[in-house]
Amino acid sequence: MAETGMAPVVSVIIPVFQAEAYLDECVRSVVEQSHHALDIILVDDGSTDGSPRLCDAWALRDARVRVIHQPNEGLSVARNSGLRLATGDFVTFVDADDLVAPDYVAELMEVARSTGADLVLANLVAFDDDQRPHFSPSRAMRRVPAEDALVDIVRTGVGFASCGKLIARHVFDVVRFEPRADFEDLQILPRLFAAASVVATSDAANYGYRQRAGSLMDGHRQVLRPSMFEILSSNIAFAQWSAHARAGEVTAGYVMFALRILEGQGRAGVVRAPGYDGAYRRFMARHIRVVLTSADVSVAYRAAALVSIVSPAAFVRGFRWAARLKSTVAPNLRRRSG
Repeated sequence: MAETGMAPVVSVIIPVFQAEAYLDECVRSVVEQSHHALDIILVDDGSTDGSPRLCDAWALRDARVRVIHQPNEGLSVARNSGLRLATGDFVTFVDADDLVAPDYVAELMEVARSTGADLVLANLVAFDDDQRPHFSPSRAMRRVPAEDALVDIVRTGVGFASCGKLIARHVFDVVRFEPRADFEDLQILPRLFAAASVVATSDAANYGYRQRAGSLMDGHRQVLRPSMFEILSSNIAFAQWSAHARAGEVTAGYVMFALRILEGQGRAGVVRAPGYDGAYRRFMARHIRVVLTSADVSVAYRAAALVSIVSPAAFVRGFRWAARLKSTVAPNLRRRSG
């Protein structure tokens, strides 16, 4: 086990691309962690702004910081490059425009130590450029079956991000990010859960996710791409192949996820990329049965899901119309009452 004194080392992998305006603040929040045994890896993914210079300056300033400079190949490849260099017992990912609380690593390590987990989940706190994230410490932790944790994430749509997690490095002996894939977090999540032996959750909200135009996650929210359905189909097949104990619920969760994403297209500025509607129809036609037979889904929403197969645009217009009227129907449309 790699250790500094008695403390396990945590590798913090920070992919960097055109992040000059945010990088110093991000790295500072990492180097000032109360858990000092860190292996900090900055992966400059072909930045053309001042980010490469800032990365090198941090390596000179703090011996725990190492830098990789590589051609631009995307977030997945950058994270994989960091994993190849990582020497810590655990790994966590931080995006270059985000911030972490001073006890972020220490709190997740305490959960791992107390529960024996090799995958620890915490909560993200969204904040804007003109704000500071409002962190809250951990008050409760628990071990959860990996199948249950995955179903909770897929059902709610909350927790897909690779950030805000502490992962034993040995998990990545069999798992890597899909190179140059859209929705890389969506793709890797079930494979991380399958490779982990013990999963634990913390109620800590100690990872600050910056909401800004132009970020990678903002691009995923603003442009709906057909490649998402390749990932969803692959994840469903993976759940069935790996004999996931709750494969049916996982499938239902991914189908509802696709519907929620399409609902979101009613927001201003969100567009469906060419090919999205066709990919959506094929995916939903293959899996609509799980929605139609679910006791948790209202009759109205089942009808809306059927409409979405015929015309995704009509489905979107319906939710946009409801939002315009400030209807109480749309927010509660999915779940059956009583």
